[in-house]
Amino acid sequence: MTGPDSDPPANRAFACRECGRRWYYTKPQCPDCGSDPSAHGTETLGEGDVRAVTRAEVTPGDVRAPNRLALAEFDGVRVIAQVDGGAAVNDRVAFAGAFRLRSGDDERQPRLRVIEHGESPDGG
Repeated sequence: MTGPDSDPPANRAFACRECGRRWYYTKPQCPDCGSDPSAHGTETLGEGDVRAVTRAEVTPGDVRAPNRLALAEFDGVRVIAQVDGGAAVNDRVAFAGAFRLRSGDDERQPRLRVIEHGESPDGG
């Protein structure tokens, strides 16, 4: 696995200027009103709450095992991503960056990290 990607940031959500819908993963049009990408802006996501967790014990050889995944909600925007360390429902999380899931992948995927009590989302 490689390190975090700096462009674009993993903590960005899309926002439709036509209807106000917000979402995380790239889409060819707004899921609600169908507007094209020229009507979409971005916004930064801060802290989120874990809604569900799971882990895959058996993975392909070039994917970490166990592969911990979390469904997290950031002010109404939901993201499914790998999560560093142990996460439980209702834990607070922040983005740890975007990483290649396996060597040879061009695309980077978001990864989350649990925010310890009293810690800021940027790790400080």
